[in-house]
Amino acid sequence: MLKVDVLGRKLLGRLNYHSLSCKASVGVSSYIPGLRCKQRRSFYGDSANKDKNGGSPVHLKITIRDIESKYHNKTPIVMVTAYDILTSRCAHIAEVDTILIGDSLGMVIYGDPGTNRVTIEDMIRHSRAVTNVKHRFTPFIIGDLPFSAYLTPKDAVYNAARLVSEGNVDAVKLEGGRRVEPMVRAILRAGIPVMGHVGLTPQTAASLGGMKLQGNTAEPAVEIFESAKFLADLGCFSVVLEAIPHKVATHITQNISVPTIGIGAGPGCSGQVQVFHDIAGMFHKFVPKFAKRYALVGRQLEAAVESYRDEVTSGAFPMKHNSFAISQIQFQKYLKLTGISDTSISQSESPSSNASSGHVDIGKERKNLKISVIGAGAMGSLVAGKLASQGKYDVTLISSWEHHVKTINQSGLMIRTLVEDGIVEGNLVKASVDKSFQATDANEGVLRVTSPFQTLFKPEKGAVADVVFILTKGHSTRSAARTAATIVGPNSLVVTLQNGMGHAGRIREEMGEMATIVEGTISHGALLEGPGTVFHSGKGATIIGCSESSRFVSPGATQLVSEVLNNAGFDTVIADSPAILMNSQWLKLAVNSIINPLTAILGVKNGYLIGNPNIQDLSTRLGQEFLAVLRARNGFQFSVDDVEGVLQIVFDVANKTKMNTSSMLSDLNRCVQTEIDYLNGFLVREGKRLKVPVACNETITGIVKAMENFQRLKMKSESESKGRHQIGDQEELLAANKQTMLVKSIPEFRSVARRFATSGLRVGFVPTMGGLHEGHLQLVRESKRRCDVTVVSVFVNPLQFAPHEDFNSYPRDLTRDFELLQAEEVDFIFTPEASELVPSDPEVTLLVKGSENKPEGASRPHFFHGVATIVLKLFNIVKPTVSFFGQKDAQQCATVKQLVQSLNVDTEVVVCDTVRESDGLAMSTRNNYLNAEERKAAPVIYKALLAAENLFNQGQRDVAALRKVIEHHLSLEPMFELLYVAISDNFSMDEISELAPSLERDGVCISVAGKIGKTRLIDNIVLRSSKQR
Repeated sequence: MLKVDVLGRKLLGRLNYHSLSCKASVGVSSYIPGLRCKQRRSFYGDSANKDKNGGSPVHLKITIRDIESKYHNKTPIVMVTAYDILTSRCAHIAEVDTILIGDSLGMVIYGDPGTNRVTIEDMIRHSRAVTNVKHRFTPFIIGDLPFSAYLTPKDAVYNAARLVSEGNVDAVKLEGGRRVEPMVRAILRAGIPVMGHVGLTPQTAASLGGMKLQGNTAEPAVEIFESAKFLADLGCFSVVLEAIPHKVATHITQNISVPTIGIGAGPGCSGQVQVFHDIAGMFHKFVPKFAKRYALVGRQLEAAVESYRDEVTSGAFPMKHNSFAISQIQFQKYLKLTGISDTSISQSESPSSNASSGHVDIGKERKNLKISVIGAGAMGSLVAGKLASQGKYDVTLISSWEHHVKTINQSGLMIRTLVEDGIVEGNLVKASVDKSFQATDANEGVLRVTSPFQTLFKPEKGAVADVVFILTKGHSTRSAARTAATIVGPNSLVVTLQNGMGHAGRIREEMGEMATIVEGTISHGALLEGPGTVFHSGKGATIIGCSESSRFVSPGATQLVSEVLNNAGFDTVIADSPAILMNSQWLKLAVNSIINPLTAILGVKNGYLIGNPNIQDLSTRLGQEFLAVLRARNGFQFSVDDVEGVLQIVFDVANKTKMNTSSMLSDLNRCVQTEIDYLNGFLVREGKRLKVPVACNETITGIVKAMENFQRLKMKSESESKGRHQIGDQEELLAANKQTMLVKSIPEFRSVARRFATSGLRVGFVPTMGGLHEGHLQLVRESKRRCDVTVVSVFVNPLQFAPHEDFNSYPRDLTRDFELLQAEEVDFIFTPEASELVPSDPEVTLLVKGSENKPEGASRPHFFHGVATIVLKLFNIVKPTVSFFGQKDAQQCATVKQLVQSLNVDTEVVVCDTVRESDGLAMSTRNNYLNAEERKAAPVIYKALLAAENLFNQGQRDVAALRKVIEHHLSLEPMFELLYVAISDNFSMDEISELAPSLERDGVCISVAGKIGKTRLIDNIVLRSSKQR
């Protein structure tokens, strides 16, 4: 066994820990303080896993007593909604405490506007599906009584009994306080457990002023408290608290005798419940404030269906391996019996038929191939240098490591090769500073080096790479794929030879069907000795091929890649089948997931691991977990049967590379992000998915990540002590910005922007005036999805307010805004001082020509000049790649687009859909000005716009008629004061008198502005003909 005082102190010594208290002979996870394995251990003990004698798994059913036990032990209770066997199975496998079969299924399953259309029959049907799951762990299951099911005590008992007997639930839930006392008493007398529900009660939301926060003033909060206490005293085993202030919820929890389950009630409740579809990210256009998405399943499902549609349309699906075979003898007999020739069938199965389906075959021999290598780490530099040194190809090395690029362009790339023990040969590969990507003299063997955003390849001008090798670290795969997308054509090949798993899938997600993807493993040893110098320390096999998930790739394509690599001295074999390729990938994963982290943690060369008894137990544990994960993946036969065989391969590689420093240790020494997430982290994720113990890999991953963070902080401290930042390349910059940073001055942010510019990062920018809401956060999420770095500015622009407007009273709460943005993992928050960004008497401002002649501009003539001036200043400071705005401010979006176009600002403007409250009101900071009565009236704007959209979809193209229907609907709300209805060109925002076909194609914007009380509200929708949607 591995003794803690032998290896433990050595591991922790590199992390600056000084003592260990544990003396037991156990695995790493049990003696690393603060870095314990996050292995899930059931609150209910091991009974869910083993019987009393440690035998096979037994079934565990959670009961009310278990819930009470968690409550008394102050252990948070986990509840999630489920509506069918799929969502229920997820909850069972995750071992949540309770499942709620909510009447919210009316909205998330049936698409109803609320819950009141749900019937008891609906609830029974869905309860049966949820309770049909068979699993060793069964949560406590609660069914909602729908609105119409408990209007009287008699109805309540009858329908609760049906839900229990026919739906197989354990308890029922109903909404309300003292109002439902008779019904609760009747159900409890029948022996059925009851869960209460107070605060926002969706079934009666109309009487509460809509789906909104409850109890945010003293008297209503007291009423909620008294209702919750009353239900607890009445005998309810638990009470749901929905959409109430977190302090109120905490107070209620502390002062009633049963568990509280919160949804939108803060962290002080006894437990939490969330809607399954919210946590899975099924709906991406609206996410409630109180919800958190843990995945983006909705987008993935949409993409999957789109890919399926495209492949069926193009003929790429189904392929031969998706079809069932018939023996040739039986087929010939079949043809004879039918009397029909097989000519057409033979033709449809011939390889040539794939040419019209977009399948790639570029296997023909070509001269002067254009080859790009993305990623200039050790392996990328080695591959690019050896390819260029052959004098056969036009090679471009694309890197964001500025110092490396500059050194190679000035002095060339030095490749030092170990030819025998102690004998090293050097080969200097010349570099060209020409970045036009025109073919060079093939006999010169020139290497061209550049960064992704300094070279803008344009396929239509012939600047297309024939082959692109991606050799970045795993965390840069997506940005590398986006770079590759700018330089490939329809017949290009993209080859990934990266360490770790899943890279081809990530590349495919970014590039779609733009190019054919070839996968492979390369086992050469390489080490960057410094900028411009790479050490080739050992040779090994290179295996390439295509996985089963890849689209059809002709043999000529893989043959071309093989010839290119073989010509450069990389002995390359083409895998005959996806299984052989996968076997090589898993073999390399075994080697890298043991050698790399152990050498990185211990700070030693690879040879230190050979025969070292101190790491034997840990290596064995890593090997065992590797095999366990692999065996749990059905349908794949690995070439090694036991852990001894795995370790023999690992230590054979360690022996052959005994003088090498592993790439992970090198990364730690350079203070850049390692590949731990794509090696041991991959095994951890797979282990959890497959329910395989991976405690050792999880702990090793945690240690390396902690070391990354320690090295980063150490480097930052040293850099700040010198008064400057020494971070240069993209990987280092991303690693340095793992926490949200607040920048308050323009000079400070300019220094940040300069680092972006030299690192090739895609910078997303969301300008705001604070008072953040879900609409702003959706812009932030879109930026994070598209870009490498996200910057949010918070600045209340005085230039866009008139003297009579609400500049002084405009909501400002930077602390809250910072917390929201930090939760979204924004990289930078920029909050410039007004005196710095807007001098008291500016000599230069922008004038937006004609803005006062447009509806919103006529209403606020000062507004767009102020917006344009400040937005341009922010663009100049932040220098964003992409800027994000919300469609709600339609003329502002149009103004910014025109600003960018007219002044040649180097940013892409992305306009995102308006985010709305559940009743359709467009989210706005100024909505906070509305009182309860005004808020109830506010959705009239959206209802009027929908009426016009409905008329448009029915074929109405008369502008006057569309305007009339809007004005009519608005007139029905006495509290609404109409300022204007405008029907405009969606780009210019010029008002129109008739709908021309071109306008239907580009979009027609219908805008409304008005007042409710003292609050000014605006909203709009964009109409397009159905063919253009």
